[in-house]
Amino acid sequence: MSNKLKYILFIILVIVVITIFFNFVYAKISPDVIAIRVISNPKHYSVQHWYEKKGFSGSPQSLIIDGYEAIRDGRTVYVNAANIDENNNFYTNIYLISYNQAAERATIDIFSQILSHWKFNVNKAETDFCKNATDVSCLLDSNCPVNDYCESKKARIIRDTKRLEDMEEIRIVLEKYKNKNDNKYPTLSSGSY
Repeated sequence: MSNKLKYILFIILVIVVITIFFNFVYAKISPDVIAIRVISNPKHYSVQHWYEKKGFSGSPQSLIIDGYEAIRDGRTVYVNAANIDENNNFYTNIYLISYNQAAERATIDIFSQILSHWKFNVNKAETDFCKNATDVSCLLDSNCPVNDYCESKKARIIRDTKRLEDMEEIRIVLEKYKNKNDNKYPTLSSGSY
């Protein structure tokens, strides 16, 4: 094989490699973005109440992300999830995840995969057993039979988060009642509690 032929084959090989490289690199570039924001929720509002309190208007749909209540409004999902730090302090955050307008199909697919695989409380992810079905291993209440619940730390944190949301909702309703009724809370007559 002559040097000229080797040179021509080498040049062709280099052109093919460069073409493949640029096609691979530029085919993967997208102007789309997926953003995640973490917002403190010190009053432990439910995700629906937090959404309304922020003045957002839309048609949010309820969903569950890793056991936590969430809402989706168009391209944005909001999740109220709890954390427990190394000092055992319990706090809640609103996790917001969204993607840009006119996103490519691949970006929307990635967003959906993130939602379906999003995990909270990974530091509390030891499985336990259902309260009544003690032969059923679980991490979340949804892993247990109907009318049963999971004894795992993570499931307990999720239930505590819901309790805090409910207590805040009750506080808000009581304050509204008090403001409409001469600064008085409702009286509890005997047998009503």
